[in-house]
Amino acid sequence: MGQLIIEDEQNGKLRAKYGKSVLKNLANHLSLEFGKGFNERNLNNMRAFFNAFPIWNAVRTELSWTHYRIISRIDNTEHRIQYIEHSIEGNWNTRTLQRNIDSQYLGRLLKFSDAENK
Repeated sequence: MGQLIIEDEQNGKLRAKYGKSVLKNLANHLSLEFGKGFNERNLNNMRAFFNAFPIWNAVRTELSWTHYRIISRIDNTEHRIQYIEHSIEGNWNTRTLQRNIDSQYLGRLLKFSDAENK
């Protein structure tokens, strides 16, 4: 769905043109046709997921949609990959994942590693 939004509705651009209400209009149309689950917020999440993970069959199946929805908000590609790995290895639930992102877990981990190597 995220790929369709970007390629068809936004003509390949990562963001819709300001003021065009592309997602809002699409959400209204899809909700009428298919029912719940296609509100503007969910479409935004689907678009963010596609931006973060354009090769969807390379996505690890050990994590839930909620994990990926949270991780897809991280701008840094390397950090996204590390959070995926830590989530799987540590069996993090989504609350733990969000808490670790909010507390900049990777930054603290890197500082600890640097101090340990000195």
